[in-house]
Amino acid sequence: MFNKKYPMACEGIWGDAFSVTFCSICDNNCKFCIAKGTLEKNQKLKRNVDAMIETTIKHCEDRDMVEISGGEPFLFMDELEKYVTAIRPHVKSIRIFTSLPKTIMDNWEKFLNIYENVDTIIASYQHYDSDLNNFLYRAHSNHNRLEILTKIAELNTDKLRVNMNLIRYGFDTKSEIDKGLAFLAAIHVKHVRLNEMQKADFCYVDFQKAYGKKLPSPYIYGCVRPIKLRKFKDLDLTIKVACFHMTNFKRPTRRELKFCYERARRKPESNTMVIREDGSYSYGYHGKIENED
Repeated sequence: MFNKKYPMACEGIWGDAFSVTFCSICDNNCKFCIAKGTLEKNQKLKRNVDAMIETTIKHCEDRDMVEISGGEPFLFMDELEKYVTAIRPHVKSIRIFTSLPKTIMDNWEKFLNIYENVDTIIASYQHYDSDLNNFLYRAHSNHNRLEILTKIAELNTDKLRVNMNLIRYGFDTKSEIDKGLAFLAAIHVKHVRLNEMQKADFCYVDFQKAYGKKLPSPYIYGCVRPIKLRKFKDLDLTIKVACFHMTNFKRPTRRELKFCYERARRKPESNTMVIREDGSYSYGYHGKIENED
């Protein structure tokens, strides 16, 4: 994330952390999904929650934050509840990424227990209209995810962050972005990240062009950083700006390119451990896959 001492940051490098791919199944089929290739590779893995718990607890002395994604973790409520409650005493921070599947409402009491045991729920959000929101997800279920988001926001908005994805036919103009933020403010969401899409040029929206607001260089001042919008002073807003590594629409200057690579060269090796749904793990996303046994 944004680092005041070394502002240049790259998404996916979280330092001393666990990145847990809890499952490879999702109830959506987003065209812009950055994890699709990884999930396809992992589909043959057999989920083993006990092994995931063992791996997490055994290595938690070196890292204290757990980031759970998928697929869609909340499709497997019993197993997710078991994993979260088991590791909770051993780690300082747990956060879960979700697209708000119907299973949350169908298992509300289990969700509440999971919610009590995590620090952050990060919900993705494509549009303030429920039908268009599902269309942009290419969702298998047409339930109202915005009703679920509203119900979660009523619990404790300090635990909730919404990732508002900027994509074509959704939040792609200043007017649509403002309406999307206004909806979140109305349901008392406090923390919002505006996301430019990565590796998805067909649906890419440049925030600066769409909103008419100039931002500092992502290469020098950080690609994830706070942002202030006059109409939404009460929202804690950050923005994830895509860079030339992630889209063909961005071109750094020579000075920015030099800074970027010098910063990357100085950066220490990441201590992130990636845990897969069968309990196997690797150091970094491209490291050698290992098993505890």
